[in-house]
Amino acid sequence: MFWPGIVIIVISSYYFNLQKEKLKQENRGGANSKEVKLQLGRLMAENEEMKERIKNLEYLASDNKSYIDLDYDKEQIRLDKDTNKFKY
Repeated sequence: MFWPGIVIIVISSYYFNLQKEKLKQENRGGANSKEVKLQLGRLMAENEEMKERIKNLEYLASDNKSYIDLDYDKEQIRLDKDTNKFKY
């Protein structure tokens, strides 16, 4: 799962650079600098969100699944208690 994460990071950085170049070209054409800054800010925020999602995916794909097992165990205990309420 490590390599797909790296590929996604590379693609997202390429996309970010492509959008940055597009904004530079628009800026040369007389685009509003505030609008360009807003778009660049949005792209940077989107890039950070993608990085965070990739980190979360890598964490989920890792071998350390104790937190998932703990949630499963808690849910199983709750279900057992609910089903045992009606048994006498």
